[in-house]
Amino acid sequence: MVNLSNAQPYFDVVSVQTSSANQFPFNDDEKVSLKQNWIGFNFNYAKKLNSNNIFVATAGFEQFLFSNNDSLRTQSFNSFYLPLTIRHTWKDTTWTTSFSYIPKLHSYTPISINENTMQQGGAIVVSHAINNHFKYSIGFYFNQEFFGNNLLPLLGMEWKASPRLNLFGLLPNKFIVDYRVNRVFHTGFAFKGITTSFRFKPSSYADYYRMDEGQLKLFTDFYITKTLVFNFEGGVIVNRRYDVKFKDTNPSSLYRARKSTIFKLGLYYRLWL
Repeated sequence: MVNLSNAQPYFDVVSVQTSSANQFPFNDDEKVSLKQNWIGFNFNYAKKLNSNNIFVATAGFEQFLFSNNDSLRTQSFNSFYLPLTIRHTWKDTTWTTSFSYIPKLHSYTPISINENTMQQGGAIVVSHAINNHFKYSIGFYFNQEFFGNNLLPLLGMEWKASPRLNLFGLLPNKFIVDYRVNRVFHTGFAFKGITTSFRFKPSSYADYYRMDEGQLKLFTDFYITKTLVFNFEGGVIVNRRYDVKFKDTNPSSLYRARKSTIFKLGLYYRLWL
């Protein structure tokens, strides 16, 4: 998903990630369940325009693949996104404001590019540094989802609690507690929140698919080099629900899924700030 947070002590230039969630039944029906696999690629670029402004661009791709019990029927959805951000530092340099424009393509497979698969969004985040160790952020995020306009308040912080412990993130998007055990090994806790929607094929029985979930995970980061990081995460998905808008029904049909386990692997080229 699109990372809205500027409240973090490092900058991931390139990342490759994959995750898998186990079979989870819908509405307590053991006969109706899905397995979810996910892959994601991100490239981030930052350029200092002048003493007060930094430009940040992200190019990303994600794919969700769902399969049923016998794996004979699958459904995949694709996401391309290109957030463009200007981060402005004010005369009082303890204050910064980030202005983001976030175009996205959320499509079925094979990928289709048209007005029915495009989404437009943006975010404004204001940050204030209390001191060299603590900064808080507030703002809002807006996106034209297929189920309607989605407006979310944002609240975040970046706190260097000790030379080894960092707490940072922007809720409801993500929050991380990072503890540095030694030079090559970090561990901690990660939360990731997802609200998104994808368009079905025109020939499909459905119009759009909405996904909401919260991921609670423990993670380990292994620094192969100073900048190359291997990541492993494991945990549970909570508050998981899916909406499918069928073409011949209104409103959409809501499916709730039980908690399920999730495991994730990632490789990052990371620069600590």
